[in-house]
Amino acid sequence: MSVSEKVLDAIELLTTNSVEKAGYDKTIQAQIISCEDATIGKYRCRYQDAIIYAYASGSDITFSNGAYVYILVPGSDMSKEKTILGTTKKLGINYISQAEGDEAYDIIGNNIITSNDIFYLDSNNVNYKYILYK
Repeated sequence: MSVSEKVLDAIELLTTNSVEKAGYDKTIQAQIISCEDATIGKYRCRYQDAIIYAYASGSDITFSNGAYVYILVPGSDMSKEKTILGTTKKLGINYISQAEGDEAYDIIGNNIITSNDIFYLDSNNVNYKYILYK
């Protein structure tokens, strides 16, 4: 082994140890198996071949069984309390809001997907108008 290879191996060892000691948070993807305690938002989840427990980030948020979620692991330590950050797919598929009726969402303006109106991109500083949808 040459001197340069030994130096590179030493640098790699030092950086690997430094990163491991830094204790960065890690985000993992898991699947909700069941809600264990709705009052505190505790969920049983499947991560790879293991069963873990994680908590919803808010008391008004629930997740359905089978939903895929992102889970925050503090300091990359799986023994610490984990937090569910949200779903990996669109909200409508995995997310159930506790809000009911019209108060669940505030609709502002026209929907450009279903509207036949022409929508423009405009700036206060420039007088150019670009058609976004027609």
